Amino acid sequence: MSDSTSQKFILIGQVTRQFQQDGRRNVVIYLDFATLERPICGESDKERWFARAKSDSECIMGVQVS
Repeated sequence: MSDSTSQKFILIGQVTRQFQQDGRRNVVIYLDFATLERPICGESDKERWFARAKSDSECIMGVQVS
């Protein structure tokens, strides 16, 4: 299923000097949540939401957006 959410991440950071090994302080951690069994959302899990520029307006730039 394709959508705008990611399930794979790369974290980049540094360890403190007291924990560094062989002068190496940079660390890279790869997280892959795609292999986890996540429940698939159904229509009853979603709620229609309408974007509004102002509380007294139904449109944004002339179009009703949901």
